[in-house]
Amino acid sequence: MPRYTPIGVDVGSSSVKLAQLVAVDDEWAPSALVQEPWQNGDGDQLQLGETLVDAVRKAVGRGRFRNRRAVAIAPTCLADVRPTSVPVAEGIDLMTYVQSELAERHGERAHEFVVDFWIAGDRLEHGETKLELYTVAMPRQSVVDLVGAVEKAGLVVTRVDIAATAVATALSYAHGGGDEPLPVNVDIGDRRSLLFAASAEGISFCRVIKWGGRQVTDQIRQALHADFEGAEQIKKEWGLRPIGGASNATGKTLHSRQQIINDSIEQSLRGLALEIGRSLAYHARGQTGNDIQSVGLMGGGARLKGLPEYIKDALRLGVTAPAVLRKPDRWPTASRELADAEPPDLYGAAIGAALSGVNVPCRR
Repeated sequence: MPRYTPIGVDVGSSSVKLAQLVAVDDEWAPSALVQEPWQNGDGDQLQLGETLVDAVRKAVGRGRFRNRRAVAIAPTCLADVRPTSVPVAEGIDLMTYVQSELAERHGERAHEFVVDFWIAGDRLEHGETKLELYTVAMPRQSVVDLVGAVEKAGLVVTRVDIAATAVATALSYAHGGGDEPLPVNVDIGDRRSLLFAASAEGISFCRVIKWGGRQVTDQIRQALHADFEGAEQIKKEWGLRPIGGASNATGKTLHSRQQIINDSIEQSLRGLALEIGRSLAYHARGQTGNDIQSVGLMGGGARLKGLPEYIKDALRLGVTAPAVLRKPDRWPTASRELADAEPPDLYGAAIGAALSGVNVPCRR
């Protein structure tokens, strides 16, 4: 019997992505990749209720999933990810330390959050060795609502994770699990983007960027006085592209329209480039002899036409498109056809969640 992973369920702020993999000659190939849009609250006030249940149920119904076990990924905007450092001391309990820090931050409301952490490394500070940690705090009720919605749709949630560790798991697997560091990657979402660096020891740097593809849509909508759906379509079809000469009235009209679109997209992308640049500069200060030469762009937002070229010129760095699975030449025909229809790089967090369910090491 073929061996299948649990279903990775990536709950984003505008869509739900489900992924399941099948073992093929000691490799993992996609057996089901499905995404379903869902309407939720404005801003960060996500409504993890019936609309999410319906979206997950529709996605499950559209895919040929072989079991009902699931690893769910919480929306990035729900996870408060923060760096901290802990003096290395014999007998120190890191979870107790993290919980005490949470209590200092939230006071009597600390019990309303679930908290986890990962070790990013250690460093010498004023002659004292300190552990660098990243803490993750999520509202307890939101986690309960997330699990409840996914299970009401017919799945059984075995764990809840965050996008950073899930995507790092997928990239680590695709990279072959070597000791060399992975490139710094930016997973561009609808309302938030995630920048992180990983190595064999774990995720060494992570930052949530308050920028997403929806900001590009909003700029186009305002510039062209279009509705949201129309602006989304323009963003996907036109994108950011060079403007050629216009020799007739029709050409001049298209030239003018593309210029307006370009101006609105560039106005939005300046914010993304600025935040990526700041994050990379901060990360580079902690590196020794390992200059950042390139950045990987992934996720649905990375498919904006002209984005790689814009980031390359703005930051003077190489831009790559990282893989989240490996050795497609060994995949069965059905998996290759599925990947052609639904590119796996759009499913990084869902694939990472699925892999974590079969104990593929997570770089955290």
